[in-house]
Amino acid sequence: MSLPSAGPSRPGPVSTSPPPHSTLPSPPPTATSSTTATSSTSKSTGTSTGTINPLALRVEEREGRGRGVFARAPIPAGTVLEDAPVLVLTKQQWEDGRMDDTVLGEYGFCWANGGMALGLGIASLFNHSSSPNVNFIRDFAAGTIRFTTSRAVDPDEELCICYSADETKLWFLPTGQRPRPPTPSDDGDGSERLAALQIDDNEAEREAWEAKERARETRRQAGGSTHSAKEARRAKWRAKQEKNMAKEAIVAPQPLPAMNGKGLLSASTAIDTPSAAPSSSLFPMEERPANLPPALHSDSNNARREGPVEVPSALEWDEAGPSELPEAEWSVLRRARGPVEMEEEAEDDNSALIKVWAIDATPGTFMKEVLDFTKKGVPQDERMRHLKRVRRIPGTGGEERVLVAAAMVDTLSEDELRARLAEFDERLGALPVEVVDTPRAAAKTAEQLRVRNTYWPVLYAPAMPRYSDARGFSAAKLSWVRAGIERVLADARAAKVRGELPVAVYVASPPEALYPPSDGFIPPTDGLRGAAADTRTSCAHPLRHAVLNAIAAVARLRTAPPFSEITPSRNGADYLLTSMSLFVTHEPCVMCAMALLHSRVREVFFVFPRPRAGGFEGSFGVHSRRDLNHRFDAWRWMGDVDAEAYAIPESVEI
Repeated sequence: MSLPSAGPSRPGPVSTSPPPHSTLPSPPPTATSSTTATSSTSKSTGTSTGTINPLALRVEEREGRGRGVFARAPIPAGTVLEDAPVLVLTKQQWEDGRMDDTVLGEYGFCWANGGMALGLGIASLFNHSSSPNVNFIRDFAAGTIRFTTSRAVDPDEELCICYSADETKLWFLPTGQRPRPPTPSDDGDGSERLAALQIDDNEAEREAWEAKERARETRRQAGGSTHSAKEARRAKWRAKQEKNMAKEAIVAPQPLPAMNGKGLLSASTAIDTPSAAPSSSLFPMEERPANLPPALHSDSNNARREGPVEVPSALEWDEAGPSELPEAEWSVLRRARGPVEMEEEAEDDNSALIKVWAIDATPGTFMKEVLDFTKKGVPQDERMRHLKRVRRIPGTGGEERVLVAAAMVDTLSEDELRARLAEFDERLGALPVEVVDTPRAAAKTAEQLRVRNTYWPVLYAPAMPRYSDARGFSAAKLSWVRAGIERVLADARAAKVRGELPVAVYVASPPEALYPPSDGFIPPTDGLRGAAADTRTSCAHPLRHAVLNAIAAVARLRTAPPFSEITPSRNGADYLLTSMSLFVTHEPCVMCAMALLHSRVREVFFVFPRPRAGGFEGSFGVHSRRDLNHRFDAWRWMGDVDAEAYAIPESVEI
């Protein structure tokens, strides 16, 4: 079974591999124990595919997992495990052979032009994991799939890939999720009764067979999962959209007032030349006023983004200097305060307390019943999960008080709490209850743990500090950031001379010397750089923000050599701004901040905040929201800059 693409940022659909309880025949022992690499050639492409299982990885069967691939020795991160050749079937061949209804349908990797590929070598033997230690990259031209370790692997550790980030789309139950037993009822085909009658010494294989039968029934009820069924649904949707579009004419929106550097201009004075209106315009062609600018999506506006895009020059910066930044320069940068930063600041405050109902279980007779009550008798509150349930307070004469945290004060009144205690166990209704102050969050340092335990015992969750200033930067990193800030300020002054808004952007892959020492860091595309300025005035187009122009420039560069010839190093490396740093004169608006998030930028440095409509330090905090699927660092440059030279009215969004 093949899964659909996760989104437009990926070069192709999400590929799949066999379920953990695979029943395909195992290769002969010599295929997994030999230390000699075997050359292979893909007959479908005629291109050499390298070696099969060059590290002589073991293929073993483990209880509850079926067969899988295991390491013989330690394997460093980034090691190529195999360039596996594939057998490619066209879309037509896959459909005509009804491959989705066979066991091979569960081993297909989505391929180019709607085709499917069956991996040879060990490609089809990797089991699924939601936390994989192996990534894979498909090479359509070579007809291979490269499998590479994403982290260091220990001896005898199983090597796994991720079939799908959304495990609800899997056609089998992952290990640990036991399927429900078959029931006598069925839909008339006897499949459920047949499952109940299966007799197999291998319980794992039986469970896999049952999961497969349920998945097939789900596909039948959903209308099938073959390419034909998908195409039929897409065609039906397109027909519906075209029908709706035919009913209503699309009206091009009016561009925002343009800026000439002196003040707001009316739309009529922004562009004085007549422009042809598209058929969907508000005015018929013969009646269109001559002073209206072209429609947003007209050929006239689109043509302005055509032409060559050059890679701007690299920044000039000083690599020399101490590894640690002098304390005098810490204040030159300040971390933008989004929701996560504000939450962390509150969590770092030892005096930040929350009020909790505590049950006095000092006699100790009903301790078990009280603990059961806190688990079953009151709702579980996420705000209390950092608190330990019991606090013991030493008393005089060797006696101690025992308090048990029960519920937040703002969720239950005292009468409601006592009523619940008596209802749960009548013996608990007479126990004393009181309000206690407890720490707001878990302790991240030993000092926090010592202080907070004086209020109430909390969990200890040590974490790397996230400084609000530049103290975590090296002198070389700050030199590179300073060069980027100076670059965008100079570009903004030049844009202002041309009559544009004084807003400029420079985005670049950081030098390798500045890469963070992290196993999870995805190296950016080497040498990729982009620069842009705001062009809303010259283009009379409300969407020509500097950030959007810069992202568009990088996107066009990625479509041309040498960047178009670079194969992504791992999954997630092919977003437009993966691991890149962006410099901008003014804090981007919410729209541009979301564009940066979707492009997977790593860090943003800006000079001038925009309190009214900024996407970072305003009420949105796009860069650090826990409910979004990517977060990045945003820093404000606090150095001396002549703000008047770059002043823009607050009513204009950047």
